[in-house]
Amino acid sequence: PALLYGVTGLGIGAAIALLAGRHWGLRLLARVAGPEMVAKWAQLRLINSPITWLVIFLGPSPDLILFVAGMTRIPLARLFLIAVVGRAPAMVAATVLGAGAADMGPWLIVGATAIGIVACGGGFLFKRFAPEVARS
Repeated sequence: PALLYGVTGLGIGAAIALLAGRHWGLRLLARVAGPEMVAKWAQLRLINSPITWLVIFLGPSPDLILFVAGMTRIPLARLFLIAVVGRAPAMVAATVLGAGAADMGPWLIVGATAIGIVACGGGFLFKRFAPEVARS
């Protein structure tokens, strides 16, 4: 049941963030986060490649990234699917670890290592494709 609740919460949160980004965009970002955040994240909203966004979502990134993704020209339905698929591995890992998966033996270590590799790779690609954001 925890995975179902987690995926449901992830979907609701992603939908709200994407819709807010699409509807209010930089105005809300500037009002809530300040001008320094706008400068930091403004370039990222120009990325209109679904594959690049999937890689960014797979890597370690703050939840604010969903709001910024909503400012792209990618259709919302496609972007929602990419967001859920990209954010799901971290949510599943947290749920499994939180549910007491320590008795999984070596599979826990294998899974955690795989997730770590994906996160590091996503972070590397994030820095490669969004150098302005990564330097800030």
